[in-house]
Amino acid sequence: FIRYLGDSFFFSFLQLFLAYKGLKEADIGFINSLRPMLVLFMNPFFSFISKDVNQNRKIMRIITIIEGILIAFITKFDGFVLLTIFVSLISMLDSPFYSLLDGFSVSFTHVNNYKYSSLRILGSLAYVFGNILGGLTIDYLGYEITFVISSLFMISTGIMLSLKGAIWNG
Repeated sequence: FIRYLGDSFFFSFLQLFLAYKGLKEADIGFINSLRPMLVLFMNPFFSFISKDVNQNRKIMRIITIIEGILIAFITKFDGFVLLTIFVSLISMLDSPFYSLLDGFSVSFTHVNNYKYSSLRILGSLAYVFGNILGGLTIDYLGYEITFVISSLFMISTGIMLSLKGAIWNG
């Protein structure tokens, strides 16, 4: 739930943020076209290094904390090149997270006798609430605060992934 909130507070508003930073539509389109290409290149790498549920949890913990830090600082930068680099780095880290999370969640639900769909619905609900809350936060407090909140959700997810006994009995 918390990770999805973090994503919704950032990715739902990324294109608006880039326009707010003064990028032209063509530049925003270029950045948006890079994101799926990075996913295509990064997923095989992360598939290669993911070995088991504990290794995957470690990978998720590291990438979500780094992603959160990058999101917190993206508002400090201007210009097409720097914003492209930041969005690319964030996308490279974001791309494997949900594949790893789905595998982790399936194992978690199996070991703890939960239904996967009941766990997965929390992510969808978080995205809905996150879009509403994120939009309101941007309207009243701006992108910087909204993205810091996103960052805090991401880093919280990384911390929770470190607490083996609290979320994982396997």
